[in-house]
Amino acid sequence: MTIQPSSTGSAFQQYVVTDIGVGKLIHISGLTSRDEAPFNIEEQAQIIFDKMKRYLEEQGGELSDLVKINAYIVDMRDYDAYNAVRNRVFSALKKLPASATIGGAELVRADNRIEIEGVAFIPNRQ
Repeated sequence: MTIQPSSTGSAFQQYVVTDIGVGKLIHISGLTSRDEAPFNIEEQAQIIFDKMKRYLEEQGGELSDLVKINAYIVDMRDYDAYNAVRNRVFSALKKLPASATIGGAELVRADNRIEIEGVAFIPNRQ
């Protein structure tokens, strides 16, 4: 097993790659829209899913390789709006990830309405 952290220049990793022989296990840190944060949760969620997609593509994967996502929402009244984005992002995929949504989260930055983390498995593609 080989662990390869991403190189983001940050004090922590945006994702960590573990080679488990038959493929890569990717743990994606909790992501926010950070400085791009519009107040709108739909836009924040879309920015986060776009980041996840980019990180998975860096490792030869795609969003359908996600096996689990956890979303932390500041206000559960925003759930329907988040869910609409999540459904749009994942609707065309053949494999849907397991998913949990936790409400009432207090995030590090007050302008962030949502944080999403994920785990993906990218099989060796021969």
